[in-house]
Amino acid sequence: MASYNLIENWLTELKYLKNFSANTLRAYKIDTYHFFDFLNSHWGEEINLEKFSRIKVGDIRAWLTVRINEGISPVSNARALSALKHFFKYIMKKLNIDLVPLLEIRTPKFGRRLPRPITFDKINLILDAVRDKESWTDLRDVALIILMYGVGMRISEALNLNYKDFPFSEVLTITGKGQKQRIVPVLPIINNAIQSYLNKCPFKLNIDDPLFVGKQGRRLHMGALQKRMAKLRLALYLPAEATPHALRHSFATHLLDESADLRTIQELLGHSSLSTTQRYMDVSMQSLKDIYLKTHPRK
Repeated sequence: MASYNLIENWLTELKYLKNFSANTLRAYKIDTYHFFDFLNSHWGEEINLEKFSRIKVGDIRAWLTVRINEGISPVSNARALSALKHFFKYIMKKLNIDLVPLLEIRTPKFGRRLPRPITFDKINLILDAVRDKESWTDLRDVALIILMYGVGMRISEALNLNYKDFPFSEVLTITGKGQKQRIVPVLPIINNAIQSYLNKCPFKLNIDDPLFVGKQGRRLHMGALQKRMAKLRLALYLPAEATPHALRHSFATHLLDESADLRTIQELLGHSSLSTTQRYMDVSMQSLKDIYLKTHPRK
């Protein structure tokens, strides 16, 4: 159990000293626990602090092979290996042992998937379907969709907003991954949509309460919006890419289609690297190729 206690201590440090997000911490915990559960079975004995120095490259490769055979994607395996390397760095410092060879294992290769945006027409179709009902939860979901699409927010960023953050001025400061902040402009339609939701919300929200709440008056969980979008996909015969996170992809792709430059989109999304934003250029070019092939008279 000592090894698992060390994992918990490591996760606590990542949370409070390095400001890792809750989603990243959850994934790192699952990945590292999975590795040590595997190692206990692989060795036929429970690993403890004294045995950490016995971990070899072959053990990690065997673990990755098991994950591949279980159908876990290369992207997930790359993330899991990254989590493990973070943890190894931590225990090298805490236990003063040499695990450098383990840090040199190459990350599994995978083809980078292009972002899959929702078309502007389909976003309007989603909004029209929700507006038809006009309950306070429908108005809340409309406000969330318009907010996320309007400023390129992640769902976690939107749900972390508090009542005191509203009304937004002409700009909004968003706290993203790793507590990194970015400033984005806010369209009047966003404030109007949120105000319509708040006018019908049955709960009296105080300054430190969450801005978006569920039926019990507590902070809305991202699963609620994901389920709502899943139902809309079925009802409206939408493609599988019509997810809450795709609203962020749509924001970037549609701006690019309207001739916004990559540097501006990078700032609005809060990407550290321009290469991450570059993916949206690939999406836009692919769309252009599709239109060309469908419409050129000599195709």
